Amino acid sequence: MRVLTNLPQRDLRLVSESARASEAAGYDGVATQENKHEPFMALAVAAVATEKLQLATSVAIAFPRSPMVTASTAWDLQLASRGRFVLGIGPQVRAHNEKRFSVPWTAPVPRLREYIKAMVSDHSEDDQAFLHEENGAKDPTLKNAVSQAEPIIADHLRMAKDLDKSLKGKGGSSSM
Repeated sequence: MRVLTNLPQRDLRLVSESARASEAAGYDGVATQENKHEPFMALAVAAVATEKLQLATSVAIAFPRSPMVTASTAWDLQLASRGRFVLGIGPQVRAHNEKRFSVPWTAPVPRLREYIKAMVSDHSEDDQAFLHEENGAKDPTLKNAVSQAEPIIADHLRMAKDLDKSLKGKGGSSSM
């Protein structure tokens, strides 16, 4: 079992101290939610303030962001945290998508399927590029950086593929 706690999101000046206190108290990780505030900024602050805590979005709303924007943000958090970031995404309900985020509503499962397929494709391309560079790099600094990053990309690819498999055969209702 892992024990997580929430980070303050209303005031980023409170995040460093809260994250360090959570780490000192023995929590396994901290999480944010996309409620009143976006979920990534507080995690970026916590990433550079801590060494061991897992950093997670318990939910980041998928549809207002393109898969590439989400992947780019996740990659930046992964780098800042040295591999401790976990992305949790979800569709949210129709009213939130339409009224809060001004996103047209369609059935969530097919959209999530498209979203995950894009992440699988992008991670596959990135993993191949990193493996190619790892095997051919002459510069030892570059080779070391690539060697450290490639397992993270491969792990993300595995997670994206697992998520893609879990969505196979699932339908989708447009009335959520």
